Amino acid sequence: MSQSWKDAPKYPRSNTFELVRQDDGTFDLFWNSELKVGRIAERWLSAECTRFGVCGHEFESILRDVKQNGRAMVRYGS
Repeated sequence: MSQSWKDAPKYPRSNTFELVRQDDGTFDLFWNSELKVGRIAERWLSAECTRFGVCGHEFESILRDVKQNGRAMVRYGS
């Protein structure tokens, strides 16, 4: 079955992207509060975030927040 916006009632109107730094220096990536990729090494972080549409200046801003606060969350949509 196709996952598209026409199926919108099944999916939330807004999406959340969250990045969390772990004590061992790796990162966990959450999409809509669901762990999508865990224990990502920093050198692979950019590539993994790009898979979810987070890149460029937005990625740099999120990474800066994560390094300062241990986590960052971005909400997309309405």
